[in-house]
Amino acid sequence: MLEQLVTLSPDVAIVADAAGRICQVSPHVRGLLGYAPDALIGQPVEVLVPEALRARHAAHRDAAEARDRGPMSQRPDLRARAADGRLVPVDIALRPLTYEGRPYVLAVLRDIRHLRRLQRQLERHAQALEAANEQLEDFAHVVAHDLKAPLRAMRFHAALVDEALGEQTSVDALASLGRIQLLSTRMAALIDGVLQYARVGLGPADDRSWVDPRDLITEIIESLVVPADFRLEVAAGLPAVYAPRTALRQVFANLIGNAIDHRGGPGGRLTIRATVAEDAVRFDFTDDGPGVPPDDRARIFNLFETGEGRAAATGGGGIGLAIVRQIVERHGGRVDVRPNATRGTTFWFTWPREEPP
Repeated sequence: MLEQLVTLSPDVAIVADAAGRICQVSPHVRGLLGYAPDALIGQPVEVLVPEALRARHAAHRDAAEARDRGPMSQRPDLRARAADGRLVPVDIALRPLTYEGRPYVLAVLRDIRHLRRLQRQLERHAQALEAANEQLEDFAHVVAHDLKAPLRAMRFHAALVDEALGEQTSVDALASLGRIQLLSTRMAALIDGVLQYARVGLGPADDRSWVDPRDLITEIIESLVVPADFRLEVAAGLPAVYAPRTALRQVFANLIGNAIDHRGGPGGRLTIRATVAEDAVRFDFTDDGPGVPPDDRARIFNLFETGEGRAAATGGGGIGLAIVRQIVERHGGRVDVRPNATRGTTFWFTWPREEPP
């Protein structure tokens, strides 16, 4: 029975008696440690233990033998001594056995060298990714600064020309100067948006905490220019979400700002609701604006896509909704848009429900 047990094992299986002598070894030991199975029969199990640990291992084995023979645990991240003296990383599972009234111990050794190699590769990739993220963030700052510098100069010189010409300037010239200032302002906002889009995910990997959406909404409204006749309604009972606060705030801010920008005239109303499911929370942002044409719904979450007439009407650059989708999908949620039954649009997203570790 013991011989069949070790022979059929897909890993290296070793059976030792109560005295710690090896009595059965699977053939796989040759491939892992370089021993001929017959050469290990009768040897103390300490022959497979690193020399510096043999005395301690023997004492530990004797002490364990003196105690009641209960279940034995798995021993991860150990090393076995190979025939040529190499120390091979292994995972060892120990199990007490009784055969024909005699006690034995079954040890199953699994080769984890490939896991070690993968771990080292992951560590190198993580270090390279961290360095690349730092370089990308530095590059984005440099690009944003260098691109915005001429825009600031354009606005400055346009203002000087406007001041120098004074009232003698023709209506067309004044309109052109105003257009220069407007376009340079929009370009600066576009650069800021691209920088924000590029930096999604470059912040702290795990700054999650319990976030109250109502607190986020209050902060956002205080930071935006909200028309006096615009109504924001927040349904009662919005649930707290365990999430990165900065990321969730970006999502809420872009969706609220989108509703204000595209309200389609004076007034306007936005209602924010939430629905709690077993594995996610769904947030609905329902407005009474002009809506999104059917042909535009599939693409307005793409970078620089704004929908027909939306950018011209509001000065938007098609970045806010792209940021929303990038953040939501990065954290395992979904985002979409649907028309309301009467007027307006509902943008919605789901956020996975998580618990603190």
